[in-house]
Amino acid sequence: MPSAHRPDGAQKATAAVVSKRLGVLVRGLIEAGVIVPPLPLERMYLGRRLEAQIELDGTVTCMDRCFDTLSSAASHARSSCTELLGAGSHRLSSNGWAFWQYRDEEGELESIGSLRSRFLRG
Repeated sequence: MPSAHRPDGAQKATAAVVSKRLGVLVRGLIEAGVIVPPLPLERMYLGRRLEAQIELDGTVTCMDRCFDTLSSAASHARSSCTELLGAGSHRLSSNGWAFWQYRDEEGELESIGSLRSRFLRG
């Protein structure tokens, strides 16, 4: 029986995946060749087409501003839409990996998070 202080093989594997998932940044995917900048991103949200771009240094340009993460760019973009609707000027929390989409080789929209998932599956 595994000890509470020493994880068994399955627990170790799960911990490694969680740890790896949390540590994967856009820059890491660029270094691994999974993302080749500049990579245009887009998303339809509340009837508006939002656009961003992953830059060579791993930052994300959106609405003429530079962001350190996909999530901060998504939050800014989503908030701009709600402000136009008169819903206030608060920032909406966003998971940028789930929010932003890119066009794959066939021109189909796919979540940027799918690239990270494929990388993690190895």
